[in-house]
Amino acid sequence: MSGKTKSVMSSVMLRHPQTDFREVDEDVFLVHPDGVGIYNLNPTAAAIWRLMGHSVDEPMTGDEMAEIMSAAFTAIPPARIKSDVENVLAELLNEGFAVKK
Repeated sequence: MSGKTKSVMSSVMLRHPQTDFREVDEDVFLVHPDGVGIYNLNPTAAAIWRLMGHSVDEPMTGDEMAEIMSAAFTAIPPARIKSDVENVLAELLNEGFAVKK
């Protein structure tokens, strides 16, 4: 696990303010802030994106998001959920869809 990945878990993560998104049924589509492309999130990434949006008044760290998801999906080992959250947040950050507060 890289230092960058660890930092997304301990950092408060926010949606990039210029990322436009649309929800169509259960699908979440992001429009890159520079308008270059449209991305369709997988179900795990969509759940994390929704958590990032529901926490505008009280933004969450990656660790807090992983705790919420672990409580919601008790059949999945918490370590697996934490790894998935780390990977999604790192990718959202690297691709320009998320920012650290």
